[in-house]
Amino acid sequence: MKIAQVLTPNLGILDYLIPEGESPKIGDLVIVPFRSKQVVSTIWKIQNESDIPIAKLRNIEQVTMHSLSSSDLKFLHWVAEYYIANIGAVFKMMLPTYIANFILKGKLNKDPALLIELSYKKPDFNLEQIDAINRINRLIDDKKQNIIIDGVTGSGKTEVYLSAMSKILENDKSTQILILLPEISLTSQIADRIYKRFNYSPLEWHSSVSDKKKRDCFVKIFSGEARIIIGARSALFLPYKNLKMIIVDEEHEQSYKQEDGVNYQARDMAIMRAKLGSIPVLLASASPSLESIYNVSNDKLSLVSLIGRYNDQEMPKIHIIDMKKEKRKNYFIAPSFITSLKENLLKEQQSLIFINRKGYAPMLLCKECGHRVCCKDCSTGMVYHKSLKKLKCHQCGYVAAVPKKCSNCDVEADSLVACGPGIEKLEEEVNELIPSARVITLTQASFTNPIETEKLLNAIRNREYDIILGTQIIAKGHHFPLLTLVGIIDADTAMMGGDLRCTERNYQLLQQVSGRAGRELSNSEIFIQTYNPHHPLILALASYEREKFITEEMKNREMALMPPFGRLAAIIISSKQEKRLIEFTKDLIKIAPISQEILVLGPAQALIYKIREKFRYRILLKTRRNINLQKYINAWLSNVNIPAHIHLKIDIDPYYFL
Repeated sequence: MKIAQVLTPNLGILDYLIPEGESPKIGDLVIVPFRSKQVVSTIWKIQNESDIPIAKLRNIEQVTMHSLSSSDLKFLHWVAEYYIANIGAVFKMMLPTYIANFILKGKLNKDPALLIELSYKKPDFNLEQIDAINRINRLIDDKKQNIIIDGVTGSGKTEVYLSAMSKILENDKSTQILILLPEISLTSQIADRIYKRFNYSPLEWHSSVSDKKKRDCFVKIFSGEARIIIGARSALFLPYKNLKMIIVDEEHEQSYKQEDGVNYQARDMAIMRAKLGSIPVLLASASPSLESIYNVSNDKLSLVSLIGRYNDQEMPKIHIIDMKKEKRKNYFIAPSFITSLKENLLKEQQSLIFINRKGYAPMLLCKECGHRVCCKDCSTGMVYHKSLKKLKCHQCGYVAAVPKKCSNCDVEADSLVACGPGIEKLEEEVNELIPSARVITLTQASFTNPIETEKLLNAIRNREYDIILGTQIIAKGHHFPLLTLVGIIDADTAMMGGDLRCTERNYQLLQQVSGRAGRELSNSEIFIQTYNPHHPLILALASYEREKFITEEMKNREMALMPPFGRLAAIIISSKQEKRLIEFTKDLIKIAPISQEILVLGPAQALIYKIREKFRYRILLKTRRNINLQKYINAWLSNVNIPAHIHLKIDIDPYYFL
């Protein structure tokens, strides 16, 4: 009898017998028994023998009418190998449980896909956009299919890639295109643009879409009926019928890095999926990642630039406020910026105040002994939320009442003081200093419901609010036509961080925030509040000297052999049992293979040593780009017996070091 190696969700690859009369092909979806359950799986390999005795093998129960493509299978295999992940866990991302159950019930659509022909309404392009579109089309025709659109905020990058999409869609009525976005709050904005251009409502795939709606979307994607799909990073793993282009908007965004479950970088995986499928991938950003800039210099990415705004608007004028010299009372917002806010209100134009801190204050300290109120389960301070009258840990979500007295020195509650500004504190200041202004505060929590999010954003566009206060969620691609004034509060937090990318990431963040101003109206301004006005990051922002900043940052990375010039991998070991964790970590490092090519750093306590009651140690591996870190790690860990109380995670190309 023929034997099939079957790829199962989470379980990995298992052997099953192929029943008489069945002749499944590699990639076919099948139903197999596992213990008392039925499991939807895919044929991975067909062979004549097994390491397991034939008598112990069970039969495949059913060969369905559905298959994964060879490109899908190659992608699954590549992701699992590159990120040293369980291939069954990777497969589950392609075939989630609620979809598998749909297949078990025989409800996956078997009818031929409804072919939808799309029209394209061409907007009025400026000359620079026309040149960019023509260059993209030439590059694709010449099979140079990895392309990045580098354009200043407001330059019309979206319309350029929509035009590139139109050519692909016109060639074949069954063509599918995937657009990846870093935040689900952007989907309605992009979906509206697509509808206006193609008279077609794209499918959406992200965490706010219900499982029932996702099943309907899956059927249309799998059958080929869906032509344009907008999704978060998980959409990259769907089994498309005829995927012909992938677009990664805001490609620099750190949110493309998946930190839970299978760790992966969606931008990098989009490039690999496109390569395996021999299709073009377009990246777009106003502040490209250093990895992408490096790949342009090495001819792995083709660059298309847009250096001017679409409507020839001037870039905002930037003012640096030296907070050491600013005469102010008990407010965190500088008086000179308050004056500009009032003037902008009189002009009936909108303003944005940005601070990358939630809550009212990031710390609650005892003024008697200096003790900081910390989370009971994490080694981090609790954030004071005045609106909730609670303290909250932003690592684990633990919420507690404000203590009545200091737990360290036992002094009564009036010794506890809120230190530092959060967004709630700024809202309080604005309402006190400019009481006539209509103020709205936007944080991640404001964008959990897509319908409510769109209502809120429309209210801002219709000028129902004068001043917007926002955390980093507001920097991600939103377009407010009447916004002409931006203030960045406490910009110095951008210079602090626990990883090698903190300077790059925060330059990108502040540049994106600045780019919200003056997209349609002239004479826009940006105020940057800082205690370090001569810091290179601040100076680069103020003078629009991005190239100078990039050159300096690249030089520092190259000297330290850090990405993109070198490669990193992290091994994170955690346990609730601290002493046994330390012993295991010491034993693990002792058996690390000796290599002249790979530097093993650590083990060291993670910067946030304890999260959710688990203590954490980190080991960092560093090497040149051409060294196979995965082979080294696999050889190192192949004979390691990991106790049940230990959780060991491998992070290839780590982004966070906390």
